[in-house]
Amino acid sequence: NSANTVQSKMETISFTSSRTPGEPHLYILSIGTDNYKDPSANLRYAVKDAQDFSSKLAAKAISIYKPENIHVSLLTDAGKEVVLAEINKLTPKIKPGDGFILFVAAHGVLLENQYYIVTADYSSDLNASALISTNEIVDISKRIKAFSQLYIFDTCHAGGVDNIISGLYDARMSVMAKKMGLHIYASAGSLQTAMDGYKGNGLY
Repeated sequence: NSANTVQSKMETISFTSSRTPGEPHLYILSIGTDNYKDPSANLRYAVKDAQDFSSKLAAKAISIYKPENIHVSLLTDAGKEVVLAEINKLTPKIKPGDGFILFVAAHGVLLENQYYIVTADYSSDLNASALISTNEIVDISKRIKAFSQLYIFDTCHAGGVDNIISGLYDARMSVMAKKMGLHIYASAGSLQTAMDGYKGNGLY
């Protein structure tokens, strides 16, 4: 009833599906940004980090996924529109049983207690056209149907992502988020910088 105090007796219904389960796929989107419109912000190893990460992870993933089911997208020195366009292209392809991994090596900033990824569009002013906000990251995670999602942010202040992402783990979402296997790794705390240069790669 409307007060949710009366209900019928519970019944169990069993059925056998005749549908063949699809093979799982792994989608890796690796983003590295060394060159910005403002040259004073340029990095040295972010692109190499993105290249190394995607190639090594794809090689390791062969023990879980068939080689033809591992899809790697690499973006280097990409602006915000290019990054979002690539995500929009991948979104309809990714199914619930698939895995999705996003790796970002770039600059990151914390503005008014919110974390932002700085894209190659940055040219001295921190405006929305050059930044991908934590809210946009949350929106991406919601639109992608994969139950297994991993986000790795190798940027300064990456720990600031927790200020918004923690909202996914509130009373209503905690069970869903854990079952979905949503994991986030950050190379630095919200007030820390990430080191760009350690034995030929970023420290992380």
